[in-house]
Amino acid sequence: MNTLELKANLRKKYRELRARQPLGQKREAEEKISDQLLNLVESYSLKTVASYRAFESEVCLDSFHMRCQIELVFPKVCGDHLKFYRRDGDEELETSPWGIEEPPMRPSHQVEMQDIDAVIIPGLVFDRYCQRLGYGKGFYDRALQAWSGLRIGAAFQLQVSEDVLVTDSHDLPMNYLVTENYIFRPVVH
Repeated sequence: MNTLELKANLRKKYRELRARQPLGQKREAEEKISDQLLNLVESYSLKTVASYRAFESEVCLDSFHMRCQIELVFPKVCGDHLKFYRRDGDEELETSPWGIEEPPMRPSHQVEMQDIDAVIIPGLVFDRYCQRLGYGKGFYDRALQAWSGLRIGAAFQLQVSEDVLVTDSHDLPMNYLVTENYIFRPVVH
């Protein structure tokens, strides 16, 4: 099996695992993940954090967003790239062609990568080295390639593989992986 087939199989397996989670268990885990994220963000005294709006059965961070006392920005797909935008209060979000809620594109609300201290990143599967396998489009990898802030993965514990993920040279590991049970730092190879 080649790398593309292996990644496709992993994506399918973990997407299904995540989707089968009982709703009550999922909500409880999301609250714990939000608590862990708040503690982590506060420990670094960050000013601006990029987060995301949950897609499909991703970890929903609404509780984190409501309780976070620092500036939050959200990604918007613009062509082949991610750009990050500030939201005004309860400003309406737009639904992208992929069904993801995104902030409206207002040039005055755009925040440049160098002004973001940390990015919270969803994924389909992570490993103990904090490697991430996303949906395969490479949006986060491209956006964060030349950026030096904190990369924080957010996932349910069931998304953490015991096996080491196959990665490519452009795949960036997380500095932290936050689940309902742990805050992981990468294990040294």
